[in-house]
Amino acid sequence: MAGDQRVEIPESILDVIQQAADILCAGGAVSIIPYDTALTTQQAADFLGVSRPYLISILDDEGIEYSYVGTHRRIALSEIDRYRQRRDAERRNVLDAMTRDAFEMGLYDVGTAQKESTKRGS
Repeated sequence: MAGDQRVEIPESILDVIQQAADILCAGGAVSIIPYDTALTTQQAADFLGVSRPYLISILDDEGIEYSYVGTHRRIALSEIDRYRQRRDAERRNVLDAMTRDAFEMGLYDVGTAQKESTKRGS
């Protein structure tokens, strides 16, 4: 910014800046990259927390679009993030179903869990 020019920053962006500052203060690292950035297979695997060979199988099995630069695959961050969101939603649905099944079979007692949680919090 030049001089004393002021810019209005939306609250949602301030939240992101605060989270980034918290991570940095705790010794972590933060990256801000455009959503349409093309990632290498290793970068995409790191983003998803999987191995590079497993990512390759995900690309083929899930039909995630990618391109080649020479002989190397490049995947748009937006594609990887869409897959991650879909994967996480599926995992939540499975966990919800497992919890519901356990509750119906009497293996999960909400009242007891709440009592234990209250005891620890007091």
